[in-house]
Amino acid sequence: MATPLLFVRALYDFSSSDPTALTFNKDDIIQVLSQSDNGWWEGLHNGMQGGFPSRFVAVVSDIESYSSSVNYPRSNARCPPYPGRPSHHISHSSISSTDIPLPPTFGRQRGDGPSYLDYDYHPSEIVFSFEGSVKGASLNALIELLTVHDVHDSNITLTFLLTYRTFTTTKEFLELLMKRFMISSPYGLTAEELEVWQEKKQTPIRLRVFNIMKTWLGHHYRDSEDLECLAQLQDFVRNVMLTHMKVAGNCLLQMIERKQKQPKDNFKDLVPNDSIQPPPPILPRKMKNLEFLEIEPIELARQLTLIDSHFFGQIGSYEWMRRVWQKNDDSRSISVMINFSNQIAFWTVGSILQQQEPKVRGNWIKHYIAVADACWQLNNLNSMAAIVMALNSAPIHRLKKTWEHVNSKSVQTLEKLTQSVAPSRNFVRYREKLHSVNPPVVPFLAVHLTDLDFIAGSSPDLLKKTNLINFSKRVKVAEIVRQMTSYQNVTYRLNRVPSIETFIRDQISSQKNITDLYEVSLRVEALDT
Repeated sequence: MATPLLFVRALYDFSSSDPTALTFNKDDIIQVLSQSDNGWWEGLHNGMQGGFPSRFVAVVSDIESYSSSVNYPRSNARCPPYPGRPSHHISHSSISSTDIPLPPTFGRQRGDGPSYLDYDYHPSEIVFSFEGSVKGASLNALIELLTVHDVHDSNITLTFLLTYRTFTTTKEFLELLMKRFMISSPYGLTAEELEVWQEKKQTPIRLRVFNIMKTWLGHHYRDSEDLECLAQLQDFVRNVMLTHMKVAGNCLLQMIERKQKQPKDNFKDLVPNDSIQPPPPILPRKMKNLEFLEIEPIELARQLTLIDSHFFGQIGSYEWMRRVWQKNDDSRSISVMINFSNQIAFWTVGSILQQQEPKVRGNWIKHYIAVADACWQLNNLNSMAAIVMALNSAPIHRLKKTWEHVNSKSVQTLEKLTQSVAPSRNFVRYREKLHSVNPPVVPFLAVHLTDLDFIAGSSPDLLKKTNLINFSKRVKVAEIVRQMTSYQNVTYRLNRVPSIETFIRDQISSQKNITDLYEVSLRVEALDT
């Protein structure tokens, strides 16, 4: 007889700085490996093993009913009314000897144990890189990796959920999960083998299916595309999942009902930590008819940062995807942020050239350098880059008489900032700065859009010869999206100053483009003869 498994349901979210502790969210299901009298238990969750406080969980009493035998069609047969159909059929005869996939390194190998605990995908349906990561796979194989019964790779889950719309539909994705939940035992097992199969394979798979569905509903559901799928999912949970997993099924039903009652794509409102008090704003003496040189550089930088960070926070994960897979699609929030950066640059150049005297223009340049440096200190790397590039643009760089009135300290500061966003070695200094900062931060958007454009142009959607989904491409894109999302999750604690914000918006909306400004520059300081 196999030892009964013990599962618990999380009553609260839990995370810890201790690397040996598990991290989980409310309603997650955790397998208990051992219990201790000190209140800390050892468990397995999403392929990770670690400790957790027992007071954060409750034992799930109905978990063993997963193993009740329900004879559903297996293999590639359709399972009415919850069909699952692979969208990428792989012809075994079309695979050349050079494409023979490596065995997975993240889990149990074929032949390590009884065959009825093997993976279900055919070896030709997945290709691994030399390092052992998934390079390409069929849709069926990816679904199996999402819900694998032994060692789970959370990175595969995160990448799949972020990018699955680039190679399948939500309807097909959910149908394949339903089919996976209804996995049936291989033919001819003895009673003892069946019990082992139910414990070691069927139950973990069903738990993983539940967790994937829960994660999808909580973080990746889009009303504009997925609303029609909720009814089918709800029907499946009521008629199938509840008979095996009462607690988990009720959890999903509650989430589905909330989505149906609030059918809108809700962007998370990021609420700053009220325990951190924002610095008091530095206001000019005259608040009416504001003048650029009278506004403290740090306060100009703060207001620029609030505007720029707002635009950055509006970019949804799907817009980054569209940058790669729908080049002609208008990603509005990205376009808004790009336009704002361009307007900052035009404003910087245009306002300097409007000054008639070289000394005054020099004062304006010094002020802009101070604003850019303050943006750097605030981790607003996007506005900083826009100002620095404007100061290094041809219309300003050529003004020799003007630069004579800029002191060496300001010039050195500008040189430091210029080097920080220099494109040499793939923006290595910028990337070092970004990786070392503590958020909040506004990244230099152009660098990351260039990264996405490079991935789009250099990696095919399907692997050559095999036509497997190029999962390594999705991993690269997902890494960028997750990085950007992590920065969006931390907001600035700064006070808005409406009058200064209005001043900035009025100034940037009235500027000309760089080509016109070069002609103005020639009139301000003629070419040397």
